Amino acid sequence: ITISGLYVDKVYTLSEIQSPSNYILTEGDVKFKVTIDEGTGKPEVCIIKEGSEGKEEITEDKGILKSNPDISNTDDGKVVVKLEVEDVAKFDVKIVKKDKSDQTLIKGVKFKVTGGAFGETGRIFTTDENGELNITNLIPGTTYNVKETKATGYYLMQDEVSFSVSRDSDNKLKVDSKDTNFKNATIKESKDVDKAVVEVNIQNEPIPTYSLKIVKKNKDEETLSGTQFKLTSEDTGEISYATTDDEGNLTFEGLYEFVENKYITGKYVLQEVLATEGYITDNTEVKFKVTKKDEALEIDISDGSEVVKSQTVSENTIILEFENEPIFNLTKYGDNEKLLPGAKFKVVDIDGNYVNDVNGNPIGELIGRFTSNKY
Repeated sequence: ITISGLYVDKVYTLSEIQSPSNYILTEGDVKFKVTIDEGTGKPEVCIIKEGSEGKEEITEDKGILKSNPDISNTDDGKVVVKLEVEDVAKFDVKIVKKDKSDQTLIKGVKFKVTGGAFGETGRIFTTDENGELNITNLIPGTTYNVKETKATGYYLMQDEVSFSVSRDSDNKLKVDSKDTNFKNATIKESKDVDKAVVEVNIQNEPIPTYSLKIVKKNKDEETLSGTQFKLTSEDTGEISYATTDDEGNLTFEGLYEFVENKYITGKYVLQEVLATEGYITDNTEVKFKVTKKDEALEIDISDGSEVVKSQTVSENTIILEFENEPIFNLTKYGDNEKLLPGAKFKVVDIDGNYVNDVNGNPIGELIGRFTSNKY
């Protein structure tokens, strides 16, 4: 910036009031003036401050200036004072998430970042399809905290990581952190790029998973479709629903195994929430976890085992079979103990009124004056 027409022996104050978004605003100011030496007639630039009783005093404190002011004369006799102010560049952090087992990139991992402009409330960042997230415009010398909050299918980093970035005695950027991943971060900085990028590579260990298959039948070994189950993870709080198909089967995928010395408990709660029409809903909670011993899955049912008719294992799938009882079953026999088809019954309540189903429709086939209506 060139400012022309300033006066000799007049005090001016230089303050930075705005800087580019990639740089930190230089706070503070510096007061200066130009005087003419009476003996030599040469101009001199002085940095001044207000002393006692408001008097101006010359000081060696450069204030916001990077170096001492420089003064020179041009060929046409003008006096030029050069003041140099340096803004500190901000930096970005790029976190790259990979699967520890096969090095594939992981999408959807969430981190909470606090400190600096993010404050104690913090902000959530999520890795994209390339397994990357970018935290931009961070301030050198400021401590930030990073906490991994979600990584579906992977063990989370259990400790919150603190880090800061500063320059060493050689003016090179360095990362200060107790975490190995941040200590070994790659810093990319060049003269033609405003901001440096700190790239941190973090690997996540996948959680072993299995499938849970439910088989629903009645006492006659007939499969029951339309039975709905709810599955709740005690680790994540996630709730899933599934309904048996025409073959009486349903499957929950991606359940977490319990592994010794890992924080995942692998505990789940399975509950029937809606039975097949005509059958009693058994809402007993079945609590269980699955471990692997000698490469084979084993299920440990802590509660509700009495309602499980059978349990088997097929490769990486736990199979549980449940049995439902009908709400009401009436069988008609003749006096010869043979089944008697075609018998008709009327179902009424204690007051003689027709009984309705859950949809409000009369149960069975109405006869008499309503012979044309069937339910």
